[in-house]
Amino acid sequence: MAAELTAEAVQAIRVNTVSLDHAYTLPQEVRVIWPTRWTVPKVLIFAVRYGTIALALLELLWILPRDISEKGCKRIFKIVSLLEVSLSALGEVIIYIRVWAFAGRSRMALYCLSAQFIIVLVICLLLIVRSTSYAMVSTFAPLPGLSCIFQQGGSLYMAMAYVAMLYSVTTLTCVMTIVGMLRYRELGPLGGRRFGIVGQLYRGGLLYFFVLGALCTGNIVSNIAGCVAFTDIHCPCYSRIQIYLHSIIATRITFQLRQFSADGANYSPTHIDIQPASTNSNLGEIRL
Repeated sequence: MAAELTAEAVQAIRVNTVSLDHAYTLPQEVRVIWPTRWTVPKVLIFAVRYGTIALALLELLWILPRDISEKGCKRIFKIVSLLEVSLSALGEVIIYIRVWAFAGRSRMALYCLSAQFIIVLVICLLLIVRSTSYAMVSTFAPLPGLSCIFQQGGSLYMAMAYVAMLYSVTTLTCVMTIVGMLRYRELGPLGGRRFGIVGQLYRGGLLYFFVLGALCTGNIVSNIAGCVAFTDIHCPCYSRIQIYLHSIIATRITFQLRQFSADGANYSPTHIDIQPASTNSNLGEIRL
């Protein structure tokens, strides 16, 4: 009974977290995102933000007691699996674009980051497909409050996929750290607003690393321990929590940068900027 209550509580917390975050940040989205022209980052932001809401609504289907057939449960499983993979990939694209902009939009950084993203994505897709091939979907669960039970036997494959994700998170953070140190040495403490946007990106990158890195580690440990994925009945499964927080962090960092840029439109420096003008060219190109 305790496991059943824990499963329902964790699922309810996830859905409520997504709903509350969307309601809290909606005014900021309307203010700093809606008026801008349509670009690839803007499309990605909307896809990740509202795709996460769709995933949360689907999760409600098995939080709330409903009479769902086994065919319906399998259909939900396929849609949820597709959404989870798509949202994770799109969220990573946002982070990779932000790191590329942070690195000055250099061609070498573009090639290296693109190659890493494609390699990690292909590895994760192969491992996830292999893992979900062991998935079992059942209905009319004996647990009150749950309509479908999704169980997965290929936990080791999922653990390997999260190792690849952890590698991606770690390398991106190393790039952010190195570039941030170089930019600080270049701009110095007198960099004014030009270092301000570097600070915004730097702080967001560290938050991304600590949160996503911790969740990747938790998923690795839970899957190696043989926990049942796609459900929280036997142990805490952090996969969907990671997807939700990944979406929240990516969108909030973007909103933060947009707000910083909007505030800078009316910025009037109170001191003479003695830094070389050439340093501002790369930072001014950051459009996320």
